[in-house]
Amino acid sequence: MTILDVSEFNGAIDWARVGEGADGAILRLGYRGYGSAGSLNTDARFAENLAGCMAAGVPTGVYWLTQAVSDAEALAEADFVHRQLAGTQLALPVFLDSEYGQPNGSGRADRLSPAQRTQYALTFLRRMQALGHRVGLYCSDNWFRTRLDGEAIRAAGACIWLARLGRQPDAACDGWQYSWEGRVPGISGPVDLSRFADSAAETGAGAPAHAYSEQARRWAVETGLIRGSGGNPPDYLWGDYLTREQLVTVLYRWAQQMAAQ
Repeated sequence: MTILDVSEFNGAIDWARVGEGADGAILRLGYRGYGSAGSLNTDARFAENLAGCMAAGVPTGVYWLTQAVSDAEALAEADFVHRQLAGTQLALPVFLDSEYGQPNGSGRADRLSPAQRTQYALTFLRRMQALGHRVGLYCSDNWFRTRLDGEAIRAAGACIWLARLGRQPDAACDGWQYSWEGRVPGISGPVDLSRFADSAAETGAGAPAHAYSEQARRWAVETGLIRGSGGNPPDYLWGDYLTREQLVTVLYRWAQQMAAQ
């Protein structure tokens, strides 16, 4: 699959034409500021780009540029991203973008140790998973191998998207960003292009949201463990946390079913 990624710097995009040159798009949702304040910011064109993708039927994912320097900040970033998506069903994962914030290494997270960077990345990604999102990591091939423990993040279930110009990454990956100078109908000027393997559509990048749990969800509905209103089968806000009341209700229904057998 040919996937492009864009931000506000790509300007206005004619999403109805993008499908002529790409199979999907990963949008910059936002970023944490590089300075000491570290404010959380939405990309100036995110809402516009998301609406355009949805209207044109372009399979869509998002990325978030992190500058978290603690677990608490990583959690705050994840919660911010979740709120901006507001229940949007994405065809591609939510990627954490891990890279230097400033060319001179003065970004607030630029001097983290690989262990710290890995810890905060995992905190973000696990939070997003708990909120019902499929997740991924974006970084350079070298960054994946030297600036954090990329394999630990892969083991946590993240889709791996690596950047390397001119040649394929040395590390195994689901997606390879191979160009920053691509040309796609509907976008004036160069655009980043990536290739995602067909297998990524089954394990990460192309599968419908929550597809991995569809069989279990259907079973929970059919057996009456979970009830409510929604689609077919009901979705019941699958990405949300269970309250204690909801959890004990499911356990109570399960115990009743076991006692009746």
